[in-house]
Amino acid sequence: MVTLVSDLSASAFSWISGRGVRTALPPVLGLGVAVGLLLTGGVGWRTSGHWWDGLDGGSRVLLAALAAVALFMLTTVVMLLLPSLTRVYEGQWGRGWPGRALRQVAIRRQVRLMRHLKASARENASAGESADVGESAGRGGNAYMRRYYLYPPSERDVRPTRLGNVLGAAELYPGDPRRYGADASFFWPRLYPLLPDVMRAALADARSAMESLLLFSAFAVAFAATALVSGIAGVISPAAAVIGGASGLVVSPLAYRLAVRAGLDFGELIRASFDVYRRDLLRAMGYPPPGTLDEERDVWRAVSKQLYRRGTGTSDEAHLRMQTGP
Repeated sequence: MVTLVSDLSASAFSWISGRGVRTALPPVLGLGVAVGLLLTGGVGWRTSGHWWDGLDGGSRVLLAALAAVALFMLTTVVMLLLPSLTRVYEGQWGRGWPGRALRQVAIRRQVRLMRHLKASARENASAGESADVGESAGRGGNAYMRRYYLYPPSERDVRPTRLGNVLGAAELYPGDPRRYGADASFFWPRLYPLLPDVMRAALADARSAMESLLLFSAFAVAFAATALVSGIAGVISPAAAVIGGASGLVVSPLAYRLAVRAGLDFGELIRASFDVYRRDLLRAMGYPPPGTLDEERDVWRAVSKQLYRRGTGTSDEAHLRMQTGP
C-alpha cells in the first residue's frame, strides 16, 4: 500500500513538474499572489503583519503545507480544464443561440479583416507594375504573409477569433489539395510520435507558452472580477477595487495578443512537421513514398479513406495497390 501511494505521488509530482510547471503553475502562482496582495491590502498591511507575527511555528508550517496542497490541486484542475479554455479562446462558444449569434458576428468581422488583407496584397502587387517594383512587392508580400499566417485558405473556414484562425490556418495547411491533401487532424496523432526529440521539444515549448498566456489572460479577468466584487462588499477600498479591476482588464487582452503570437510559432512548427516528416509516416504505415506530388496526394486521400471509412473507392484502392505492391 505504501509503495502504491509512493508511486502515485511520484507520478503526480512528475506530471506537475513537467508540463504543469511550464504551463499552469506560473499563472496560478500569479493569480494567487495578486489576490493575496489585494486582500491583504484591503485588510491592512499592519493588521496582516500582526496576525502573522501572532502565529506559532507549527501554525505557520501548517499554513505553508495547506498552501502547497492547494497549489498542487489548483494546478491539476487548471490543467484538466485547459483544453476547454483553449477551445473558448478559439471561438467554440457552444451550439446554443447566444453562442451561434456571437460566433456569426465575430466571423463576419474576421472575414472583413481577411478580405482587407487580400485587397492590400493585390493593390500592392499591381502597384509594382508602375512604381518601384521591389518596394511594392515587399509591401504586397507582407500583406500576403499576414494573410498566410493569420487566416485559413478559404473564407468558409474562417473562425471567430484571431487565435482560432491562426491555429486553423496551421491545421488546414497539410490538407490543402494544392499542397499534400493530408488531413492534419487525423494524421497528427500518428505523425507526432515519429518526430525527432528536438522537434517535439520545440512543439511542447511553443504550446506551453501559448496555453500559459491564455491562462494569464483568463486569470486577469478573474482578478478584475475579484477586485470589483471585493470593493462592492467593502473588503477593500473603492480605489483599490477600481485599480485592481482596471489592471486585470488591461493585462487580459495583452496576454491574449501574446498568446496569438505564441500560436503563430506553434502553428509554424506544425506546418514544418508535415513538410519535413510526413513521408516518414507513410513509411511507418507501410506505404513507400510516391514519386510525384500528385501521386502523394492520391496516396494520402486513399490512406485516409481506408483508415477512417474502413474502405476506399475503386480508383483509390487500385492506386494503393500500385504503391504498396501485390
